[in-house]
Amino acid sequence: MIEKDYLKKQIDLFFQELVAVLTKNTVKETRFKEISNLSEKYTQHGIDFFITSSFEEITASYGKDIETLDIIIELLFQMKDESIEIVDKLEKIINYTNQNSLNYSFRRNEILTQILTKT
Repeated sequence: MIEKDYLKKQIDLFFQELVAVLTKNTVKETRFKEISNLSEKYTQHGIDFFITSSFEEITASYGKDIETLDIIIELLFQMKDESIEIVDKLEKIINYTNQNSLNYSFRRNEILTQILTKT
């Protein structure tokens, strides 16, 4: 129970920090750096790891850690305009997370809908 509360607080804190980064009017390079810093803080890997690694490598690293996968989904969603490969990987991670999660996530499905309608 204590571990779940801690994880929930970490996820809430992550989203607060992400919103703060996204609401700033920053240059693309600065935004990338700030997102990478958040990535390292909450996943132990920089955003480059998620951009360059395959879906299989990411799921092998994080298994069924749904909370961390949700953070990765949000990070990759912020980078979706970088390349079609990121969008494809994002779709796979969302589907994998939905299959392995015991909880329904409106946010994951909202992101999935957005990326599917834009491709």
